[in-house]
Amino acid sequence: MEFPCTRQSAAITGFPRTIHRLSILLLLMGSSLTHAGLVGHWPLDGNANDSGGTYHGTFAGTEAYAAGPIGQAASFDGSTLIDLGGSVMPLGAYTKSAWIYRTADAANNILSGSSAHAFWCTSNNGSKLAAGHNGAWQTVQDDVAVPMSAWAHVAVTFDPTAAGGTLKLYANGVPVAGAAGTATGVAAHADSSARIGGYGAGNFFRGYIDDAGLWNEALSDEEIQAIYTAGLAGNDIATLWLTAPPVTITEMPKPMQIYPRALPGNTATIPVSGTVNTNGFDAAVLTVYREDVPLLSETQALVYAGSSAPFTFSTVSVSAPTVCSTART
Repeated sequence: MEFPCTRQSAAITGFPRTIHRLSILLLLMGSSLTHAGLVGHWPLDGNANDSGGTYHGTFAGTEAYAAGPIGQAASFDGSTLIDLGGSVMPLGAYTKSAWIYRTADAANNILSGSSAHAFWCTSNNGSKLAAGHNGAWQTVQDDVAVPMSAWAHVAVTFDPTAAGGTLKLYANGVPVAGAAGTATGVAAHADSSARIGGYGAGNFFRGYIDDAGLWNEALSDEEIQAIYTAGLAGNDIATLWLTAPPVTITEMPKPMQIYPRALPGNTATIPVSGTVNTNGFDAAVLTVYREDVPLLSETQALVYAGSSAPFTFSTVSVSAPTVCSTART
């Protein structure tokens, strides 16, 4: 993952030798990055695994995939669902999110349970996006049908602490308009199971579902919008774990900082150090560019003490003299 800063450029005159313009790029590599409240994330890229490694899904029916908005998507033929197990669904606050593409009128459950929570767009209700608990399955619903044969991002949040229990529906990154888009006084459910593409042992979806996510909190309007925007750019929800800057930089070249050569070797050392403040990263990678051409790269494994991991690059050397006019982190 790259965290870019504004590029700066400079022209240095009056020196008897060539001055090279350098750029520094610091990348943090991670395989288990998650939003703090993310319970499960199912990219559905060739399998039903949870990217966090806890709640892997199991197909009941035909396992198949097709192109989706973010890599691949799971294909649902009207007799298939993905069982996520009996302990994945939060019993309090939650958020459900997915990209969907419906190809037919059907029950079209998106991310529902076995008995007491549903998120769907059933043809029995005009194929309108809807959600509810405990038998009241259209507690919130859209005014219009989910488009046929088109990708749409859908989400629903539940906050049991707001107005006696608030259920809120989203379509393509924004809250569903109208009085039916949000409901208050909604009781919580007691169903900890979840399925993608079905409810109970049936009530199947027909079409495709991609990048499904489940959180144990009610995400904000801004966070739902960010998920939608990321998906439009082909990025899944695992890229949206950030809630605060994860890196504290202790030492980094400043714009226009000059590093004169040192003998022997005619080299200059570029020091970069800091601390990663978020778990889930495996390594820090430092790349030095000269006139925008990659010059060298170093990788350092991160060792955590609690939730922080220090890194220090102090042996990176480049031909000198040189000036660092850009710092990219």
